[in-house]
Amino acid sequence: MYSVGALWCASILLSTCLTPSLCSRPELMEASAAWARGARFADVLNVTPDVFEGSLVRAVRRTEELMRQVAGSLRGVGDIDLAGKFDDASAKIKRDIIFAASLYL
Repeated sequence: MYSVGALWCASILLSTCLTPSLCSRPELMEASAAWARGARFADVLNVTPDVFEGSLVRAVRRTEELMRQVAGSLRGVGDIDLAGKFDDASAKIKRDIIFAASLYL
């Protein structure tokens, strides 16, 4: 049986369709999944060669932001276990060049 927090979280994800960037551009989904699996940025771009780098960066950053917000909300309703899963997923995608503060070092 699913907890109330899990059902609430699922309803939010479905209503927002993860992020509008991913919903309106389904080709970004595979690239985002490759990034979450640990692929290098250059390899991810080869998955979808017709996608601009900035579009991919924006989609992944917005997805990570949404995941952090959902994790915080889940903590608020008391579903700590599911919040932890969202935190773990967020940590997997928050890495390397996509989340660099600046490309000009």
